[in-house]
Amino acid sequence: MFKTSKIAAAICAAFLVAGLPAAHAADGTSVTSGSPAVVTDRLTKEFTEFAGSDANAEALVTGLRNGTEVTLDGTTFTPPTGKMGFGNVNIALSLARAEFTKLNIITLRLSKLRPLC
Repeated sequence: MFKTSKIAAAICAAFLVAGLPAAHAADGTSVTSGSPAVVTDRLTKEFTEFAGSDANAEALVTGLRNGTEVTLDGTTFTPPTGKMGFGNVNIALSLARAEFTKLNIITLRLSKLRPLC
């Protein structure tokens, strides 16, 4: 079982990231360079397993990038960060995934997180 406070801390830490350098894919290429459509597609693919579906991953990437509402499996929230650059979207989601992995949560399941929304 996981503690709600640890999950809340993971989410908050992920959304508060700013000003960090862009991340690179395993092959050394930047996952955050290219046209907006290409970068959105790369980031969506990178976080599909964590988000639970392509639609959820795309909603997270797009919502964080544009500072707009995100709807995941029927739960809607607005990121407190406002608009983020692609590098910061990548870092925020990477940190969230790493923190959730530490808590033994491999795939984002909103039914577990609903009390936080």
